[in-house]
Amino acid sequence: MTGPYIEGGTFENTHLVLERDLHKGREQVTLVVAVLAVVATLVLYTWVHLEIRNTSYRIEALDSDLELLQRRERELNLEASYLESPERIEREAAEKLGMVGPRVEQLAFVSVE
Repeated sequence: MTGPYIEGGTFENTHLVLERDLHKGREQVTLVVAVLAVVATLVLYTWVHLEIRNTSYRIEALDSDLELLQRRERELNLEASYLESPERIEREAAEKLGMVGPRVEQLAFVSVE
C-alpha cells in the first residue's frame, strides 16, 4: 500500500500493546454455563423419564408374577383339600394298602383314672 502517510516496508509500533478482552471472556463463560445448564436439565429429564418407564415395566412384570403365583396357590390349596379329605384317604388305604378298619377283638381299651 502506498499513500501520503504510509511508506513501503515493515510497520513497527512498539507502543501498541494487546490486552485481553475480559468482557468477551465473561460472555463465553456465561454461554458455557447456560449451555451446560440446558444440557444438564435435558439429561436429568431423560434419566427420570427412563427410570419411570423401567419402573413401570418392573411393576407390570411383578404384577404378572403375582397373578401366576396366586393362581398356583389356589391350585395347590384345592389339591391339598382334596388330598386331606378323609373319604379319599380311607379309599386309598383300602385300595392300595389293603387296610381295613379294626375289628372289635383288635381294640384295646384303657381306663383313665
